[in-house]
Amino acid sequence: MGKQEQESRPCLCKRLLAKFGIRFPTRSWFPVTVTKRFGWTVVVLVALFVLGSGGFVYYSSKPEFCKSCHILRPYYDSWKASAHGKAGVSCLKCHFAPGFASVVKSKLRATKELVSYVTQTYDTNFTAEIPDASCLRSGCHERRLLEGKVDFKGISFDHKHHLTELRRGKKLRCQTCHSQIVQGAHVTVTESVCFTCHFKDLKHGRVEEPVAGCTGCHEVPGEPIELVTGSEYNHRDYVDRKDVKCVMCHFNTVQGTGHVPRQVCISCHSEPERIARYDEHEFIHQKHVTDHKVECFHCHSEILHGKNPKLEHESEATCARCHSGKHDLTAALYRGEGGLGVDKEPSAMWAASVQCIACHKFPSEGKAHPAGSTYTAGEQSCVACHGDMMEGMLESWREEAGSLTSTAEKAMQQAREAMDRIQSSAAKKKANKLYAEAERNYDLVKYGKAIHNMSYATSLVERVSETAEAIGKMAAEE
Repeated sequence: MGKQEQESRPCLCKRLLAKFGIRFPTRSWFPVTVTKRFGWTVVVLVALFVLGSGGFVYYSSKPEFCKSCHILRPYYDSWKASAHGKAGVSCLKCHFAPGFASVVKSKLRATKELVSYVTQTYDTNFTAEIPDASCLRSGCHERRLLEGKVDFKGISFDHKHHLTELRRGKKLRCQTCHSQIVQGAHVTVTESVCFTCHFKDLKHGRVEEPVAGCTGCHEVPGEPIELVTGSEYNHRDYVDRKDVKCVMCHFNTVQGTGHVPRQVCISCHSEPERIARYDEHEFIHQKHVTDHKVECFHCHSEILHGKNPKLEHESEATCARCHSGKHDLTAALYRGEGGLGVDKEPSAMWAASVQCIACHKFPSEGKAHPAGSTYTAGEQSCVACHGDMMEGMLESWREEAGSLTSTAEKAMQQAREAMDRIQSSAAKKKANKLYAEAERNYDLVKYGKAIHNMSYATSLVERVSETAEAIGKMAAEE
C-alpha cells in the first residue's frame, strides 16, 4: 500500500464525518470541532430510533405479529376464530397482566423468546400462563364472580364457588378449566375437565358419589317427559324422595378412572427427586394447578360422563359386566320384544329407563359371587318409588307371574303330546315350526321371569296357548 493511499483514507473519513458536523481543522485527529449539523444529526438519529422502536413495539403488540412464528400459527388461528378474536381482544390483553411493571416484564420475556426463535434455540414444548388478573381486569370479566350461576352446555355452573373456595382441597384458577386449545375455541372448557374433578377416585356403579351430587350440576327437569308407552314421567315426583337415586335410571353414565401413570411424569421431569414425589398429591396439585397452568389431560387419563347411545334403553348393559349372556331373555322381556307372533310391548319401567339396580338392591344371603354380592328385588323397592299404595303388590305380581308360567307350561305339554300323535311328514314339519315359535315365547316367560313385564308376558302366554291349540287341531285331523 503506497504512502499516498495511506494518507487518502483519513481524508475520506474526515470528509465523511464532516458531513455529519464533525470537523478536524488540522492534520492531527485532535482537536475536533462539532457543528450544529452534528446536533441535528443526533436528533434525527434519536428520533428515528424512537419512532422505529415505537413502531416495532406497536406492531409486535398486534396478533398478526404472533403468527410470524410458525409455532404460534395454530394458536393464532384458534384465537382468530374464537369469541375473543371476533371481539378484537388482542393477545397481550390476556397474556400481559395489568400494570406497567407487568407489561415491561412480559415485554422483556417476549423479546427473549423472539431472540430464541430467530437463533433457532427455542423450546418446542411451548406453554403460556395467563394470570387471573388478566381475565378479571376492568372491561373484561371483572363481574364474572358476581354473576352467579351460568349455563354451560345445559349444566348450572357458578364461577364464584370454584375460584374463591377450595375445591377438593385445591385452589383453582381461571386457566385450571379454561386451558384447552381447540380450533375455533381458544382457551375453551371441555366437559372432561369437569369430569376429572367431579368423578376422580369416587364410587361408580350401584352408588354414584360425584362432587356436589347429581343435582349440584343438573337442574331437575320441570316438564313431564312422554315415554314410548304413551305415559308421562315427571322427575319432580321422585328426586326429592330419600330412597330414589338418579343412578336407578341413569346407570353407566361414567366411564374412565382418570388415573395418572407414573411414566407421565417423566415426559416433563427427569430428576429422580421429583419423580419420587409422585404420591404427594397435595404438593403436585399445588405446583401444577395453583402455581402453574398444566392441563389436566397432560397427566390424567380422560373420564367421560353422559348418555352413551349404545347403552341407552338397553337393560342388559346394566349388569352385563358380570352377567354376560345370562339375562338376555330377561332383558328382552323387559324391553317387550323378542316374542314371535306378538306385537312389541315394552314395560313402562323400561320406557322410563329404570335400571335393574332400582329393584335389585338387596344383597342375597348365601349367594356369593366371584365378582361380589348378588342382589334381589324387594317390596321396599316398589314402595320407595311409588309409595305405600304398592304394599302387597309385588307378592300379587309374583302369584300372577307364577300362574302365567304354569299356564304356559301346560300349553307346552299339550303341544308336545299333540306332536307325538302327528304322523304326516308335511303336518309334522308345520307342527315343528309352530312348536319352535311356542317354545321361544315360553322361554321368554319362564326364564325371562314374567314379573319383569306382566303385560307382555300375558300376550306371550296367550300366543303359546293359541299355538298349542293349533298343533292339537292338526293332531285331531290326522
